[in-house]
Amino acid sequence: MRKDVSGWTTRLTDALIAENTASGIWRNLTLADQLDDVRARNPEKILLIEGDIQLTVAEIDRAGTCASQCA
Repeated sequence: MRKDVSGWTTRLTDALIAENTASGIWRNLTLADQLDDVRARNPEKILLIEGDIQLTVAEIDRAGTCASQCA
């Protein structure tokens, strides 16, 4: 066990990181990277359902873009 940069104790080791990265389990992608990929392949895919509201990948992307640029 070791402490990560925030001080939490973790079982994560360099060997485990290398193993999971090499196997493809960890792809070193951010949520934004994954959203870009889905948006490019299928922008009208429904990504979020909350009650009667359904949002597509494109709608969520537009909302996030506006939030970061419209403030």
